[in-house]
Amino acid sequence: MDNKKKILIIDDMPANLELMAGVLKDDYSVQVATSGEKGLKLAREHMPDLILLDVMMPGMSGYDVCRRLKAEPELCEIPVIFVTALDDHADEAFGLQLGAVDYIVKPVVPGIVMARVKSQLALKNERDLLASQNAWLKCEVERRMNELKEAQAFLFQSEKMASLGLLAAGIVHEINNPLSYVYANLEGLKDRLQSVWSIFELTEKFSRQLPEDQPDVLFFQKLKEELDYDNFKVDLAELIEESIEGAVRARTIIQNLREFSHMNERENCPHDIESGIDATLNIVNNELKYKAEIIKEYGGLEPINCVGSQINQVVMNLLVNAAQAIEKSGKIIIRTGGQGQDRVWIEVEDTGCGMSEEVRRKVFDPFFTTKPVGQGTGLGLSLSYKIIKEHGGTIDLTSELGKGTKFRVYLPVNKEVEPGAPL
Repeated sequence: MDNKKKILIIDDMPANLELMAGVLKDDYSVQVATSGEKGLKLAREHMPDLILLDVMMPGMSGYDVCRRLKAEPELCEIPVIFVTALDDHADEAFGLQLGAVDYIVKPVVPGIVMARVKSQLALKNERDLLASQNAWLKCEVERRMNELKEAQAFLFQSEKMASLGLLAAGIVHEINNPLSYVYANLEGLKDRLQSVWSIFELTEKFSRQLPEDQPDVLFFQKLKEELDYDNFKVDLAELIEESIEGAVRARTIIQNLREFSHMNERENCPHDIESGIDATLNIVNNELKYKAEIIKEYGGLEPINCVGSQINQVVMNLLVNAAQAIEKSGKIIIRTGGQGQDRVWIEVEDTGCGMSEEVRRKVFDPFFTTKPVGQGTGLGLSLSYKIIKEHGGTIDLTSELGKGTKFRVYLPVNKEVEPGAPL
């Protein structure tokens, strides 16, 4: 491969072309052009490293050629040396103002041509190297700044989730006790009412043994009518059952919140993936219930060694993302399963809008979001990817525009995650 520097000589005098080409051809790859138009064409086609340009040419002058070269972004950095019989300082100054780097006066001296060419090519090499280093430095600074920005964002997100965990733990503690009283009292009231109904039935039995016009019997019958006893008995029983059901539901949510809220815990321990999914579903139920039918297809996984709160957070991000991909109504299918003895997987599939190829390529990038400004940070899936990577796992994504998206998370069964490692 020829690694010689490329020199383009533009001159309308064959003798000048032959002389300068003869001087340079042993050390450089030389091309010649006998007019400005031909010279511009060769410059665009071959991108020379340096141009030796005659000033006085018919048609397009050397000055015009230089102007055209400097006006084209691809050619403007090529150094130009004017070669001319014009030896007036004003002409030289004018040429340099047009962007030429040097000025050789005819008749040319071979030694001077070679020296000037070597000098300008050496300067060009230094400029190219400096430009390359500056470009690399700019990219490196941008990369480091992005890494810093990403790290700060992840740290902020982790601290926010830890604060949320502490807040949730406090709420759980404060609500759990009074909720226990409510539940216990409702159960006690349910038992006591059985005694009240027994007393009422016994009173009715005794009232039938007395004359119908007896004042106490009349009062009892009037009270029974005002109370609408039969309907009241049924309604009160239903009210108590519904209240107990609501208390049980609230207690379940509190228990799920307690399980989900340990955001500040970063230690490995056995974690029941499927119970964690159920707890997370209850936490984000309000986000999902108006959008999607939830279908669970669990594989009956054994607990795995991981940071459970972080895996719950990943599941939450995937579920919320799935719900937001569904415009009106659809389905979210959650599956779990094992892959051999060493890995398990969690799958979240939706029937939402799907993703384009461009979005799929960027979906795990920090700060990338398809949501309007102010409605998303673009950290959810990026943070999920980072969490799974820290656990030694992977996330696969398949999506079809207009049909839906499927995320599958693979996790090792016994991966050790460094305690306290930042996300």
